[in-house]
Amino acid sequence: MITILQRRSSRFDSGSARRTEVIFLNIYNSSENSSPTATLLGLVALLIWSSSVAFSKSLSQQIGPMTAAASVYFTAGVLGIVIQALTQQKMPRASRTVPLAYWLGGGVCFILYYFGLFTALGLASNAQQVMEVTLVNYMWPSLTIALSVPILHRHARSWLIPGMLLTLAGIALGLFPNNGQGYSLEVLRLNLRHHWAPYLIMGIGAAGWALYSNLSRRYGVNGGTILPFFLLATGCVMIPLRFAFHETTIWTVRALWEFGFMTIFVALLGNLFWNFAMRRGNLTLVSLAAYFTPILAILFNGLYLRIGLSWNLCLAGLLVIAGAILCKVSIKESSG
Repeated sequence: MITILQRRSSRFDSGSARRTEVIFLNIYNSSENSSPTATLLGLVALLIWSSSVAFSKSLSQQIGPMTAAASVYFTAGVLGIVIQALTQQKMPRASRTVPLAYWLGGGVCFILYYFGLFTALGLASNAQQVMEVTLVNYMWPSLTIALSVPILHRHARSWLIPGMLLTLAGIALGLFPNNGQGYSLEVLRLNLRHHWAPYLIMGIGAAGWALYSNLSRRYGVNGGTILPFFLLATGCVMIPLRFAFHETTIWTVRALWEFGFMTIFVALLGNLFWNFAMRRGNLTLVSLAAYFTPILAILFNGLYLRIGLSWNLCLAGLLVIAGAILCKVSIKESSG
């Protein structure tokens, strides 16, 4: 999903005006040879993914987080493999060309992300913590860029460190409880002391997705070919965990249609649209828009889960976005 965010990195000069000019020139030039339909589908994929946290939390509340993850990703994996078998006769050969290191490393990181997401949402005890987990989740864009330096041997300017600090500052601001206690380090420390588990688990999951993205780029793997197998593996891992946690599962009409949306749109069509946009669409425009998904996710959470939005959450989301963009422009064009 996110591996492509690091492709075609623009060369940025030291002047901020020059960097802005390069961005818009890239958008203009890439649009001349791209498909408007593919670009639109890429933007639709971002909207779909912006809703994933809200739907995951709602579904988890009804059937349990492990049950939700197991049912969604096992079903999506089976459907994806069936679709590939019907439409791509060379699919088995393509899967055999993938290095074993990627099957193991990429697969573990992929599973780790979704385990972290659903577990953290399951541990979130109130609406405020759902928002906080959402912010921690969107630490992955900055982490993806930072980890590309040691994994992909990319060269970073000194702005990478301020970019990461800005991202962490946004997350820290979002972790202040909205209960009138103010904004002091003591308030933040107490919140982390009593509710550290969902933040830590989601942070590990975000790091897992960042590693997965860089490993996919390093091994040059076609995400669309391998994705169904990773989805299926995620579902298979979650099935025994569902019984280990002894969840109460109640399938309501709402749970069924949320399960269908998560399976068909978030897990399958979202990735299909995104991969198509990366191949045929305006790569620069769609990749730039992807950095704004944290604020879209916060807004969708507020609407769907009926969570009140505070000024610090909105500002925190903007800081996370700004940090990710600063990390992005700090990376120089890869020499190899």
